[in-house]
Amino acid sequence: MTSTNHVQAKQELLNDPTANHEHLPILGHAELLDGAQKLVFDTTPEDANTIASIQTIAGTGANHLGALFLAKTIRPRTVWISDPTWINHEEIWKLADPDIKRQKYPYFNKEILDLDFEGAMSTLSSMAGEGDVVILHGCAHNPTGRDFTKEQWRAIASICEQKRLIPFFDLAYQGFATGVWMKMLGP
Repeated sequence: MTSTNHVQAKQELLNDPTANHEHLPILGHAELLDGAQKLVFDTTPEDANTIASIQTIAGTGANHLGALFLAKTIRPRTVWISDPTWINHEEIWKLADPDIKRQKYPYFNKEILDLDFEGAMSTLSSMAGEGDVVILHGCAHNPTGRDFTKEQWRAIASICEQKRLIPFFDLAYQGFATGVWMKMLGP
């Protein structure tokens, strides 16, 4: 059953002469992308040209397009996936390029029911190689819900920079759990 509000909203959209009812451009809705970039990256006009964004169909579509893009352009040897992780990550990368190794890095310690930050850092420091991709859940890690602290994020950024790793952020739940993660990082 359709509610009156839905019918009214649909009618308002249909009657709005300024509403664009055509297909979106290939990259998506420009105003949505601009707003999302400002929210996620806190962009300024000076750095807006250093960030590329596209609109996708939900999280699986975004992860799949990102994996395909990286598989075809930088051709990483390995993608590092947290253990545990969202069930689709491994399959998405297998479909993008079955020759890219899918390795796990420790994320959650089931014995103490908390992050295994030391295990993650140790694994990435000793085993990840230049050009490898590291999937990082920006916030509300799926399935644990546990997030890195500000200091831990800085340490991860440092490892990525030192080892020239490619961070791939899965940001499905921004604003949940510990909050808006980029704002938390500070200057």
